[in-house]
Amino acid sequence: MENSATVKAPTTAKIIVLAGMWKRAFAFLIDILCVLALSALIYFPCVVPFAVDRDSYVANTERINEIALESGLYVNHEGEAISPLSMANFETLGDLSLKKIAYEGETYEFAMLDSLFAYWTRLATDYGQPSNYTPESFPTAVLGVGKADSNLASFYFDDEKGHYAVTLAEGGKEGAALEYVCNRFNEALLSLTDSPEYLELDKANAKIMQFALLMALPVVIGSCLIFMAIIPTCLGDGQSLGKKAMKIVVLDDMGYTYNKWKLIGRNLFCFIVEFVGGIASFGALLLITYTMSMFTKKHRSVHDYLFGSVVADSEASLWFDSPVEEELFNAKRKKEEAEKTRREHLPNQESEEGNDDEKEE
Repeated sequence: MENSATVKAPTTAKIIVLAGMWKRAFAFLIDILCVLALSALIYFPCVVPFAVDRDSYVANTERINEIALESGLYVNHEGEAISPLSMANFETLGDLSLKKIAYEGETYEFAMLDSLFAYWTRLATDYGQPSNYTPESFPTAVLGVGKADSNLASFYFDDEKGHYAVTLAEGGKEGAALEYVCNRFNEALLSLTDSPEYLELDKANAKIMQFALLMALPVVIGSCLIFMAIIPTCLGDGQSLGKKAMKIVVLDDMGYTYNKWKLIGRNLFCFIVEFVGGIASFGALLLITYTMSMFTKKHRSVHDYLFGSVVADSEASLWFDSPVEEELFNAKRKKEEAEKTRREHLPNQESEEGNDDEKEE
């Protein structure tokens, strides 16, 4: 006698298919984009004009730009001070005397050696930077003329070009000499940014920007509260806009509709601990949460374990509000299946009864 496998019909119609990580990730991304969009709509037109001292910031920025231009260390590009080192490469010693710079459709001439000489021998003291350099000490003290690491033999004024120039030491390397002078030029730039007035203006602008960012924080947190806590509670099934778009829902760990009061607690926990905490920890808490959901058996995060929930695919799942509703549904389904089976067998029974009648006749 052959053994036959017995296939049992499922005892319940409930089907719970857990949501995939990609769906959950995209749902979270949609929610974050909604938060950022709402934050921007509120912050820039409603907060910035009243919370940021824009006039002071602009005045400070303009004065900083003026200081940079007055120092002679920057190129004046349409009223904006730009470092020549960021505009072009200095490739020969002749470039240090006079460099023609093509920048955004304009051509500028910049004499780096002239600028360095004027700054360290005269202008540095104007910005509160004490300078002991004299025209006589400048070549050795700043440019390192005669020193092995500078690779420079002399510093002089070229009457023909009308600019200061340098010569390469015998056996010296031009590339090393260029690097040495450019490094000294960078030091001059740093000296200017360390001047008392420059530092005071920069700190004032930094405070203005810090206050602006501080005012952005409650806007972002409020937007998070709307999209991460209020909307999921109002829509039902724990769906945020992202979850609704990706067709995923929040159910309890037994696969039933999640209790609304527990949902409020779950959403507030997600908002306060994970999202606000995630911002405060620069994303560390969010990383822990989503790492857990990737590797746990039911893809459950911290809040899922604490509040007894799972995230399911709403298209592939069939769930009930309670065990009572599930029992009633299954009883109704069994009754309908029994009635269907009875109707399918009824014609056969009538046919067999008709054949029996013919045989008796």
